[in-house]
Amino acid sequence: QQDRHSQGQESDGGAWPSGQYCFYQVGDTCPDNFQSGWILWQDERTRNRNSRRGTLPQGEYDSTALTKMYFCCRADGDPDIPVELPRGRNFGLLKYGDKCQQVEGTQVRTEYILWDNDRRELGQQSHGGMI
Repeated sequence: QQDRHSQGQESDGGAWPSGQYCFYQVGDTCPDNFQSGWILWQDERTRNRNSRRGTLPQGEYDSTALTKMYFCCRADGDPDIPVELPRGRNFGLLKYGDKCQQVEGTQVRTEYILWDNDRRELGQQSHGGMI
């Protein structure tokens, strides 16, 4: 029998399964078999109402000009083959490529977050698999 899991560890000690998905990076590094990536955008400079609270992904949050968020991605499996993840709490995965990763025992749906950025000068930049 082939082991479907990577050597990376979930927060509860289990292994992260192979697949095609991303999640927001917590801490300085990604689990084994994941690649770190980021997205950076220039925030609105006029009428900027940025605020932050709660737990944030690894990143740089400059209240005056820039936001940079890090994420962890892997693409070593078929997103159409459901992966097994803990279902004790709500969670969200980020899409890697054009398909959502199927997850055993869940209904997958696409959602999006819209950030209003300043379209001058810097605009938006990214590095890694998610974007």
